[in-house]
Amino acid sequence: MFAFLVIALLALQGDSKRISLAMKLKMARSVAKGRYSPLKRSLQETEITNSVYYFVGNFSIGTPSKEFRMYIDTGSSYSWVEKKDCEDCASFNVQYDPAESSTYKDMDYHVENSYIDGSGFSGDLAQDIIKIGEDFEALSYFVLSTSNTNFDYEKNNCDGLIGLGFKEASDGYPTCIDSLKSSGIIDERIFSLYLNDLESEADENMEAYPPSNLEIGGYDLDKYSESGEVLVKIPVTIDKYWGTDLIDVYYEGAKIGSQKDIIFDCGTSLIYASSNDYKEIVDYMLNTSDQDCETDNDGTLLCSCSDIESMPSLSFKYNGVELMLESSATWVKYSNSRCFLNLYDSKDTHWVLGGTFLKKYYTIYDMENKEISFYPAVQASLKLKESQGLYLALSLAVLAFSF
Repeated sequence: MFAFLVIALLALQGDSKRISLAMKLKMARSVAKGRYSPLKRSLQETEITNSVYYFVGNFSIGTPSKEFRMYIDTGSSYSWVEKKDCEDCASFNVQYDPAESSTYKDMDYHVENSYIDGSGFSGDLAQDIIKIGEDFEALSYFVLSTSNTNFDYEKNNCDGLIGLGFKEASDGYPTCIDSLKSSGIIDERIFSLYLNDLESEADENMEAYPPSNLEIGGYDLDKYSESGEVLVKIPVTIDKYWGTDLIDVYYEGAKIGSQKDIIFDCGTSLIYASSNDYKEIVDYMLNTSDQDCETDNDGTLLCSCSDIESMPSLSFKYNGVELMLESSATWVKYSNSRCFLNLYDSKDTHWVLGGTFLKKYYTIYDMENKEISFYPAVQASLKLKESQGLYLALSLAVLAFSF
């Protein structure tokens, strides 16, 4: 019976593209014992796209529903789209027309908001049905933008933003996650993120990472975690944001000052250091390190580097657990012998760890318990050639008798 299940699972082309061989064996054993459940209860999956600069997903608003491609952002809480005929906007491809939705309601409240990269928006608060995936929808607050700056539709292919932060950062107005919970759609205010890596390369027997995914109401460790074992659970201690003030930062193995304020923000792909720490790192590279470094007119740090892997790396430690950010993520080569520091000044007292850091982990954001769980993200799944697949299936059928 077990051998039959293994062969059947290997034959499923859709699954073989996304689930590792080890996971197939795990599934087969669990199915045979009648206990395998791939998804947590009350879970809605929404595939999202890595657009290099941001992660974007499809959401629908209104009655009848109208689809928008929206930034996924854990660094803010207001969700917003452009209002039809907005004159001071980026002119996204899809705009919201209040007259077209029978469930639209104006809240008579003006909102202004800005982001760490200098972009921002302003507009009027509204209520309407926001739909996530095929099944989850609830009457939610969002902003109709009448002005926004520094958004490039052509570059990022978006029509707005979904804020996944806490309602304290949206002037106390419930977020879409809050609305799903209060409507009874989800049991817990919890969501999870798997962010793939566009630059990942697999060998000829391996395929690309699974698509990036946002899961509302739960998580799927079998699908997106490499081991299913949590690396660390970090408590949220910074008001309004998915952040903590309990992490130590190390650069080139040396601790930088005391514990840092760090915000985990999938709304940017970049890494931002606090102003003081950024200056300390640049000063170290200019005056202490073995590399020949200089700053250009824009303040960008340029260094000699024949091998990026030999450049200094960053790490973040909490409760004895180290989360690494390798040198290949913080240095970018632009010539045979030169590279620049891919780290930016937050112009504030906190760090921001964006997609460059988060894509290494499968993260679970728990609003109820105010904590973020980090799991090693699944890397690449086994892609079998036909001859290899047949040989392996026959081998597994023989091995199955040992179970």
